Amino acid sequence: MISCISIGAGLLEFQNKIEETWVDLQIKHRGYTKGVWLGYSDIQKEGRYVSMSNAEELGYNNWHKTEPNNGGGIEHCAAIHVQYVGWVDVHCTAKFNFVCKK
Repeated sequence: MISCISIGAGLLEFQNKIEETWVDLQIKHRGYTKGVWLGYSDIQKEGRYVSMSNAEELGYNNWHKTEPNNGGGIEHCAAIHVQYVGWVDVHCTAKFNFVCKK
């Protein structure tokens, strides 16, 4: 998030499925083995994911069928993981690639 802010951008937030499909293609093309961070978190209220850019509820989401699940009570950030169809919640210090969006 800090890297994105330093260039006047924010972490990736999707407006719709078309954007997500394009990013999925880029993830595969670049050979990412885990996935990328999304700019969403429920750190303020468990189970209520909001955009980190403006604290608004998500207008579009595509959670994996078993997510978000707050595994171990410590998963408060969202990501696209290449092993799953849809988004997952993960520990906010996990190692993922990131995409900045202006």
